[in-house]
Amino acid sequence: MWTTLAMTAALAFAPAQEGLTLTHVRPTHGLFGPTRKDADDLKVLAGEVLLIAFDIEGLKVAKDGSGEVEYSVGMEVINNKDEKVLFKKEPEELKAANLLGTSRQPAFASVEIGTDTPPGEYTLTATVTDRAGKTSKKISRKFEVLPKAFGLVRLQLTYPAQTPPGPPAPPMGVPGQTLLVYFAAIGFERDKKTKQPNVVASMRILENGKPTLEKDTTGAVNKFAEEQSVMPLTFVLPLTRSGKFKVELKILDKLTDKTSTQSFDLTVHEK
Repeated sequence: MWTTLAMTAALAFAPAQEGLTLTHVRPTHGLFGPTRKDADDLKVLAGEVLLIAFDIEGLKVAKDGSGEVEYSVGMEVINNKDEKVLFKKEPEELKAANLLGTSRQPAFASVEIGTDTPPGEYTLTATVTDRAGKTSKKISRKFEVLPKAFGLVRLQLTYPAQTPPGPPAPPMGVPGQTLLVYFAAIGFERDKKTKQPNVVASMRILENGKPTLEKDTTGAVNKFAEEQSVMPLTFVLPLTRSGKFKVELKILDKLTDKTSTQSFDLTVHEK
């Protein structure tokens, strides 16, 4: 099953900008997240959330001084082998106001790749239409779905909230803030008798290549609903001081000794 998780555009455009353009196209780890390291040769596991970020420039701005723009965003995913459309989201009519007077603002198209998706090559295409300017532009990204395997997927930073997950967060902040690191394990084994997994997750913070603590932050899951194939995991990440860090995440399936890792850079700015 393919489902859409996010297709939003926070848009603000200066009146002087002419011509609709879609720029800075890149796959990222979650909303506002870092660019994926495999951006030039995109390979994902079934069960991953694929997010393509891009900037939209040049929408026609209302002449009444309100700064309002009118646009729509739609998308589809096709199987490259037979060009069959597997998932489609019809264009949604949206409005935004040019409050900051900038001509560049981010947009996102995202889709959850079902855990039953066959391996192969696919293409995601997003279509942006300037409804006032009567122009449209498309972006397309090819990607390969790999055979089922144990892996770490769905990396997303958020701010804390009473009802998780909270608002998406970028990999940056100031001392005193707290971020939550969300990710998931897929392709894990289950014990033949108990039908339960045995997955250990760990998080390590490095500065200048050296761990900030002697011990990693760890957590284990050995009880998980049998019908569930995507195991959500979370670490709390307090930002206690400024600096530039690397966050390394690792999951270990103790039943098979298989591991999977992800990492991202984190910048904490002094207030």
